[in-house]
Amino acid sequence: MPQKGFAILPIIIVIALVLGGGGFFFFRDQPPNFSPDKTAKKVEPCPATTLQRAFNNTPYYSGPLIDDHFHMPQMFKVPEHPQAPVLDEDVSSHDVICLFSKGRVVKAFAFYGIPMHLKDKALKSAKAIEAQSPGTIIHFLEFVK
Repeated sequence: MPQKGFAILPIIIVIALVLGGGGFFFFRDQPPNFSPDKTAKKVEPCPATTLQRAFNNTPYYSGPLIDDHFHMPQMFKVPEHPQAPVLDEDVSSHDVICLFSKGRVVKAFAFYGIPMHLKDKALKSAKAIEAQSPGTIIHFLEFVK
């Protein structure tokens, strides 16, 4: 006996094709993930440290931490603040990563104040840090004049 109205199976197939095709075009246009330079030198692992309790109170949290506002070292010597450390001169990016590791910090939101003329250097540095420790540091670069 013929039925009136639409058949469900063809409608489901059409919807699946439309959604699948849309997903294909969406993911096709996404930028590729950063892949580290294969010629980059191997980075030494951070030295293991034993966690020392700072307080005798209980309960005592000993799980992973997230640093939600870390100011990265400067990209160059700032004349107004000559004592401010410079990244990869006074302190290496590897040492910054190891600092987080020692403190059980599994993720950090790092902020940089970057002059426009150092934009390329800052992006290269951020990518190198990401290659050393993927996903540990979330970079926020503020470009200033």
